[in-house]
Amino acid sequence: MIRFPFVSDYFAFFAIAGMFFVTLIGNLYYNVNQVSFRQAIVPVRLQGRLNATMRTIVWGTLPLGAIAGGVLGNAIGVRDAIIVSLVGGAFSFLWVLFSPVRQIKEMPEPVA
Repeated sequence: MIRFPFVSDYFAFFAIAGMFFVTLIGNLYYNVNQVSFRQAIVPVRLQGRLNATMRTIVWGTLPLGAIAGGVLGNAIGVRDAIIVSLVGGAFSFLWVLFSPVRQIKEMPEPVA
């Protein structure tokens, strides 16, 4: 039986449910903002290509993460691999925090 890091067996369901809820809300806010921003700054004639590129970057890397997780789980153990992924996920916001994206206060005007 795999033990979840940072929670006891009794609280595991509630921890996972809370994690999924926070992830769902975060994904909703992120996706609405990033798609709206992309549509505002990219000409209409290029939006299909940009959308295909973004989907390739986002969805195409998921198998790489699955492979990396499997290799890491095999190398250091499943529990430790989960802890590594939790720590990595907890700090993943730093890419946006230190990027110029935070300086944007208003949605740009659409490009013709």
